[in-house]
Amino acid sequence: MIHLSPWTDQGLLVNLLHKQIPVIICGQDERLESSGRFSFVYSDDRIGARTAAEHLKSTGRQNPLAILGTPTQQAAQDRYRGYTEVFPQLDHLRTRWGGWGVSDGRAAMTDFLNRNFEFDAVLAGSDRIARGVIDVLHEAGRQVPQEVAVIGYDDDPSAANGTPTLTTIAQPMHEQGSVACAIAREMIEGGPRRTAILPTVLHQRQSA
Repeated sequence: MIHLSPWTDQGLLVNLLHKQIPVIICGQDERLESSGRFSFVYSDDRIGARTAAEHLKSTGRQNPLAILGTPTQQAAQDRYRGYTEVFPQLDHLRTRWGGWGVSDGRAAMTDFLNRNFEFDAVLAGSDRIARGVIDVLHEAGRQVPQEVAVIGYDDDPSAANGTPTLTTIAQPMHEQGSVACAIAREMIEGGPRRTAILPTVLHQRQSA
């Protein structure tokens, strides 16, 4: 079995802990990983987020905000850790948590503007969050990236569409599927469980 979303289906995976079925999980879950039962394929969200923050810092941005996804999901927590390694000033006042969608980005950015925060960049936990952020900034008359740089995460199809195109951290999703299939074949043939951590890549476009 290749499981794509461990954070949305804990019940099935807990049951599979006690079955002699090869299981490969695409995504990171420290609790399940520590069981020693499953194989895992994922990208390091902390390193990817740190790369995003380092890029903003290299362009002279010093006063960012962070808008992340669901706080109970490890991906969101790891991305926050990566951001704060570069920008330790990202405390609870300068960070918002919610969902991963456009509406979540819009809501968080609207709240920041209403509270009159000073900022020159936004670290968005997903590309969809980033799109919502940019929509609100444009409505408020803020120019991206001249006044506010915005960087996303995932490099989903929305990143290369719209104005401006999104600078983002790309995860190798096709490679993740290929590696998961390769590990599945190994396990079916009696091979051991293993974890494969894939690299992330910064794709620089117009927004940052």
